[in-house]
Amino acid sequence: MTKHKYPVTKQVNRLDDIPSFSSEDDEAEYWGTHSLGPALLARMTPLYPDPLAVRRQRARPIAIRLDTTVLSRLRALAAGRGIGYQTLLKEFVARGVAEEEQRIRGGSDETTTGGAPSNDVDQEFVRSIRNS
Repeated sequence: MTKHKYPVTKQVNRLDDIPSFSSEDDEAEYWGTHSLGPALLARMTPLYPDPLAVRRQRARPIAIRLDTTVLSRLRALAAGRGIGYQTLLKEFVARGVAEEEQRIRGGSDETTTGGAPSNDVDQEFVRSIRNS
């Protein structure tokens, strides 16, 4: 008799063949003796897109000199938010650019937004900065 490294399980090839479980223990016992068959596995798709598959626009490294006091303050603010100081700096630059563009276009909404980005595109841009 051949010994298997892993126990041989019964394959489930239809969702209808999976029973309802009364407890997690019952479910664990069932899946200890059953596995999804190739027919079901072939039909499955990821719930979420693979984050590694999405290519983000590459950030270009630059050198910038900051006063040591400003850098210390920036690091303290970033630590308070639980993010890196470079991420916070990129966020500040993005917001400043958005505000300046808004000013040039003929009006600023800093009084209503507190200087934060005023539209979805700007919000998405700031989110992308946090992920870069």
